[in-house]
Amino acid sequence: MSYFDQAGAGIAGRLIQGAGVVFLGASLASCGGTPSGRAEPVQETSPSVTYRYAGHEGLVDATVKAEAYCREFNARPTTTSLDEGDGEVTFVCDRTRLDPDSGSPTSAMPSNPTVNYTYRDDRTLIDATSEAQRHCAGFGADARKSTVTTGTDGTHTVAFECVRTE
Repeated sequence: MSYFDQAGAGIAGRLIQGAGVVFLGASLASCGGTPSGRAEPVQETSPSVTYRYAGHEGLVDATVKAEAYCREFNARPTTTSLDEGDGEVTFVCDRTRLDPDSGSPTSAMPSNPTVNYTYRDDRTLIDATSEAQRHCAGFGADARKSTVTTGTDGTHTVAFECVRTE
């Protein structure tokens, strides 16, 4: 076999491998799964929005996105339906936002801008995320999830860090 035949075979082999990787990625994407830690909108009917999520991180992401979505209506989100675990969650923007959701950039940020909440299930995780958003908004910041830990009694603790919005 000549040098050119070997080089051509190597290139053809790499092309076939590359096509297999692309095909595999497309197959996984078509399964409709949501990557853990992310929420994807599946329906929006003003003033409500539904997200598909996976895991606790995905539910936190859906709640943060619902808070941002409801700002457009000067409202806060209420959960109207929830598939516990992985699935879909629907929020309606129906609670009037009494506090200005943009704190003053000169508000003194605490020296430790982290807040912790304990939760047992998905509904209390949504409440904790919303509360963290309100807490951080007072400093002109957004709440960003930093860690989730699980206790021996089955409770979970989620920590949010207040990060200034730019």
